[in-house]
Amino acid sequence: MDHAKLDRMYQTIAQTVIEMIPEEWMKVYLYGEVMEGVQRTFFYYFPKASKEPVYFLDIIELFEVNEEEFEQLREQLNDHLKSLWKEFKQSGHEPWSTFMIVFDHTGKFNAEYGYKDLSDPATDFFERRLIWEYKYLGLIPKDDFARRILEEYLKDTEGKSD
Repeated sequence: MDHAKLDRMYQTIAQTVIEMIPEEWMKVYLYGEVMEGVQRTFFYYFPKASKEPVYFLDIIELFEVNEEEFEQLREQLNDHLKSLWKEFKQSGHEPWSTFMIVFDHTGKFNAEYGYKDLSDPATDFFERRLIWEYKYLGLIPKDDFARRILEEYLKDTEGKSD
């Protein structure tokens, strides 16, 4: 695969996220899932003035942003991830199912791909998101139902390595 093209695709994803963030920020954690017919993407960012991450959909409630423009950027972000996924497929690489990119305000970034079968009925997107939020951001759900899911995951993974 052409590394220059891959770098440009990462840059486009990051630039779209940056356009969605209406304040100074330090670091972004983006997670996406892409499969035939299914796509989900979300991100958190750490504002410059806070140690608490902000969930991307909370931006609309926290700031006076144009919702229509925000939704257009959200669609563009989804399109960029789908293009990245298609690029892998078209270049003969195994298409990934999960993608994560972490980047900071200095331009440093790290991209990771996952290849788990997401059609497994034992886990759903809600559970995967809770686990991801805990593993990468240290977030513990406030709601009892979600907290029980996370506790069950932690109990099941005790002693196991990823």
